[in-house]
Amino acid sequence: FNHSCAPNAINYVIGRCMVVRACEPIKAGSEITISYLGRPQLLPVAKRIAALEVSSSTGAALCKCKP
Repeated sequence: FNHSCAPNAINYVIGRCMVVRACEPIKAGSEITISYLGRPQLLPVAKRIAALEVSSSTGAALCKCKP
């Protein structure tokens, strides 16, 4: 899965299994995206982008979203 600041799916773990559920209808062949931030995905966009930049090993933004 790739990251999106506006993901079309959510993921969570139950025991040793990861569950992925659609947040909206996803057309066949479309990319399924999740937020790499977990609960912080509820933060405002600018704070989410800053968190992704900090978590990146290169310091580069992992997300192209603009605040």
